[in-house]
Amino acid sequence: MYGAGAQSGGALEDSTSKGASKMLQGSGNQGQTSLTGKNPFAILKASAIASPATAVFPNNFANLPKVSPPFLDPLDEEDKDKYTLVLDLDETLIHNVEYQNDSFFLVRPGCVQFIETMAKYYEIVIFTAALQEYADQVIDQIDVGKNIKYRLYRQHTSQNGPFLVKDLSLLGRDINKTIIIDNISDNFILQPDNGIFISTWYDDMRDRFLEEITPLLREIVDKKVADVRKALRQYRDQVLRQVANGVKNPSIVFT
Repeated sequence: MYGAGAQSGGALEDSTSKGASKMLQGSGNQGQTSLTGKNPFAILKASAIASPATAVFPNNFANLPKVSPPFLDPLDEEDKDKYTLVLDLDETLIHNVEYQNDSFFLVRPGCVQFIETMAKYYEIVIFTAALQEYADQVIDQIDVGKNIKYRLYRQHTSQNGPFLVKDLSLLGRDINKTIIIDNISDNFILQPDNGIFISTWYDDMRDRFLEEITPLLREIVDKKVADVRKALRQYRDQVLRQVANGVKNPSIVFT
């Protein structure tokens, strides 16, 4: 539990709770992991309201700092083949709780270790629709090893009707080597094949999504996959097929 007035008494993963996270497709089974859920790692169809044809940048928030693409600095020559992992913040890595006149946030199990591990393979970017002041306070506390390379906020989102979306084409990175993990599929409607839809997390300390997705993300880099979109399609297809056939621990083979 973390917040402006919260004291850290140990590792970030020590919190406990009786709540349950919202699983993929709303299965609601407490203790069930996303990997064995009804529709594991599915890319949900975006809502009929959100249309990629109507997405524009910049958004219409006049009081936000002005930014212009590309949002990320060019990669150094030695990092030109680096993969980029874009992570959402709220309900993906943490859950903010408002209580009376105070607020604090809970950290998804494995979050700190996940960031540390993924930084060995990817350039890590946090992309949130939250305001910068709030997001920075949270990121400063979960990024204990200073492994997050870039932070993108509400001012970096694109307007899509009433929604804000995250346009990966504005990052300045090879889209073939860019992955986004988000609990709202509409957020990556412009590049759906680059996205991994994560179950919304509130306070279920038995959740193991980040631990379960780590082998896939490692393998993509280790095998120098030319196009992550193809790899993610293969992954979803193979996992869904195996789960449908009753396989408890699905495995994948990239072709």
